[in-house]
Amino acid sequence: MSTKDLALRIWGINCLGHPKEVCRFVSNQGHPTFPEILRNARNVFKSKTNDAKTTECVLSLTLHSILVPIVPSVDCKKLISARYTFDTKAALYRLRLGAFIQYVREELGDECACIITEFGIRGAATLEDIINSITQNYPGSFLVFLLPPDQFTIGSLQRAIDMLIARNLVCQKKDIATYAREQDAELTAQSVTSRPTRGRGGKSARGGRGGKVNRAAALAGEKEWKDLDRPVVKRRGKTLGDCLELPGKKSKDEWKRGNGVTRRPAPKEALSAVDSERKSMLFCVNIERYTCILQQQLILQYVEERLNATSRKVLESIFTVVGIAPHARTESSAMFSGQQAFSRLQSEVETTWTLFLKHLAALASPRVSCLSVVTPCDSALDATGGEYRVNYKGVMQLIVEDTIAAFVEVGNAEEGTEREQRVCASIIRALIKHKKLDEQEIANICMLPEKICRSSVLALLNDRFICTQEVPRKPDHSTQTTIYLFTMNLEYTVKNIIDFIYVIILNLRSRQKVVVMKHAVRAGAKDDK
Repeated sequence: MSTKDLALRIWGINCLGHPKEVCRFVSNQGHPTFPEILRNARNVFKSKTNDAKTTECVLSLTLHSILVPIVPSVDCKKLISARYTFDTKAALYRLRLGAFIQYVREELGDECACIITEFGIRGAATLEDIINSITQNYPGSFLVFLLPPDQFTIGSLQRAIDMLIARNLVCQKKDIATYAREQDAELTAQSVTSRPTRGRGGKSARGGRGGKVNRAAALAGEKEWKDLDRPVVKRRGKTLGDCLELPGKKSKDEWKRGNGVTRRPAPKEALSAVDSERKSMLFCVNIERYTCILQQQLILQYVEERLNATSRKVLESIFTVVGIAPHARTESSAMFSGQQAFSRLQSEVETTWTLFLKHLAALASPRVSCLSVVTPCDSALDATGGEYRVNYKGVMQLIVEDTIAAFVEVGNAEEGTEREQRVCASIIRALIKHKKLDEQEIANICMLPEKICRSSVLALLNDRFICTQEVPRKPDHSTQTTIYLFTMNLEYTVKNIIDFIYVIILNLRSRQKVVVMKHAVRAGAKDDK
């Protein structure tokens, strides 16, 4: 089973019916258009649904980044012109949302946890919609640990949102909605500047009449262009940006009508340029940032286990200098000097300059490969302490190798005895160190009998921990004369382990769903009695 199929099945447990069928169709079809999605929904659900429900479902999945719209060209910005693809990464990232909310609650408080939860429900929304929803709906039945609603003021929620944006835990949704708004602005600017004005073209720019468009003429031209093109825009339909913002605007307008709030336009002088721009932006949770935070914590734990607690403190001071990695696959950080890290460390740990340089050398050693040296430190008299980079790629590779060996060694009690698991782990470590080995070399390095070595290698091949490479001696590729080398591809092994873990998660969630349904049926039967 591929990773996409696993993500589709895991996502299908959370969303049944219409969203599940739309995700399945988009995943199997590849890059279908919106009319193709509508046609498939009509064929599957017949009279149980209509095009409005399908459109709402597609928009909701797009806001959650499960479906990603793809624009074929720059000029195509209508909903009917886009194709959609199923984002496997975003679907699997949804599994971390609960841990992400718990992390935000422990680090930043309940208000920030409410905001992250609301973003998780809506997918993407404007900040004003999030604040209005929290003040109305919390505490809900799904969050019993939150404070009563009178504890959440608009000012405190705005400060919490600013804190989340500053830490990049909430970011602007970079999708086709933003792209469509930018295209609308560009088309408007081009149409205004292309219309003739009454300015004298012969004057210089200093006098303000050298072919420049003054403000009154620009506003008049923009109004005239909008009045002329309004029927055409109405016939062509809404843009993707308008469609994606429709659910948020609709809910906000309904809330205002229900509470008797009249729309009063705010004075233009009271709104700054940043506030007016943020009001129209769609924001979403940045689970990629949370993944980078988990990666940083894993590196700190690994350094503490391999070296000591002081080396962990040194690495923490380095992370305060370089910050968190922007992406989970970042290979190295920005360059920093030893003096910068030492100045941060002095406020927490009392240590000498010479001992600090020894810790830097230990972090840069091949044992942990946590730092890569850019400019070496010649002696303790060097005031800069050398220049370094955090080697994310090197240290994560060591962590992955140790994790794979430990995963094989622990294993499952039903798959083999403890001795067989240790033998397989020793073979894994030998292949990690020597890259490519044949069966005889593996037996010699691991000091194993040939029979036990052969059975262990075959078990690792069946479980897809290692792979083979053929070295033919003759052009006919005969199996009698071909040498088979065993090697370990980290990407191949990690992918198979992740798929195995996702299967476990899928089984647990399926079992959880069955148990919840049984309890619901029993509770309903007791209520009937």
